[in-house]
Amino acid sequence: MSPIKTLFTALLLCATVSADKIAIFPTQQTNADQSFADAFCQLLASKYENISGQTVIPPQKSGKVFDSLGDYSKAATALGADEYIEIKAIGLYISRKEIIGYDSSRRNVQIVISSDGSKDKDEKDQDILDNSKTIVTTTRYSKDGTKVYRSELTLLTYGDIEESTERFVLSLYKKLPIDQVRGMTNVTRRERMGNNQLFSQKIKGFKFGVIMPTVLGKKTPVSSMLTIGFHYKLDSEKWMIDLGAGGRIPGSMHNDSLLSYGGFNAELGMNYYLVSDIYGIYFGGGINPFINFFEFNNHLLGVAPYILLGFIMPRNSAMKFYAEIKIAQQVIPFSTTVFDTSTGTYPTYNYAKPGPRVYPTELGISFGIGW
Repeated sequence: MSPIKTLFTALLLCATVSADKIAIFPTQQTNADQSFADAFCQLLASKYENISGQTVIPPQKSGKVFDSLGDYSKAATALGADEYIEIKAIGLYISRKEIIGYDSSRRNVQIVISSDGSKDKDEKDQDILDNSKTIVTTTRYSKDGTKVYRSELTLLTYGDIEESTERFVLSLYKKLPIDQVRGMTNVTRRERMGNNQLFSQKIKGFKFGVIMPTVLGKKTPVSSMLTIGFHYKLDSEKWMIDLGAGGRIPGSMHNDSLLSYGGFNAELGMNYYLVSDIYGIYFGGGINPFINFFEFNNHLLGVAPYILLGFIMPRNSAMKFYAEIKIAQQVIPFSTTVFDTSTGTYPTYNYAKPGPRVYPTELGISFGIGW
């Protein structure tokens, strides 16, 4: 095939894809508020067009054709749509006030009345609408009536329209379960209730790891350390503040040939999310002050500025796991000890004398769990 024909075919395929049409039909509601039903399908149509890039036939137009034909498949065909979406909403609330009254026979009957228009009662009616559940089911069909995909979600009526319509569109268009398309900004109020696992702004937990210090440019061996501690994170969409406290335990405490230090350790830092989603990657820095409980003659206090790269998952869950790689630099010098060996008559004697002052650089790897 010539390059011109190949290009023409590619353009024709692109035009065919871009010409796909989908009809959004008005919401079928059962005990659901009409204004909610209208707003939901209208916003769903708008978001579907933005996310999919397809031409969407809005509910105002598709509804008129459906009313005249009485069949979704026939209406979609008449509209020239390749697919269509059917929406059903079931309201699990009382959309108007109910009182118990009496008829002429003095038997109890339930009389349904609407609000009298006063401000207080209207506000109470609105509270009922805003804090009650609506089960919404959306189904994507081909124009011949074959089901393509179906999604369902329980909403708190008006408060969840914006977040839920985005989720429904992503679920229907990508043919993924609606829980899998939940991100950081489309969690519904209904999902924030009870014991649902979702993103939390406050994270507390425990972490452990290992630190491998070295003295750059000098042949000064330093003992590695195990770390364990408590952490508290303040997590926003793009930033995270790190607070922590714990201990450092040197691997060798009584080896005179190694520089050993450890003890109580604190942490104060701030991180920025390079990837801010369910799986987060962050980069940041801070300081690690500590009090040395080992080798008091060498060092008592320390301060180490650090930088780190971290990974956390899943951010929309109540339980989170994370891993961090940290590089820290001690800024207060450590004194070292040098041993001289003199050989003479038996035995051999070792003499200690002060050595050079060094600034250890620390490479640390830590793992944690938070909730």
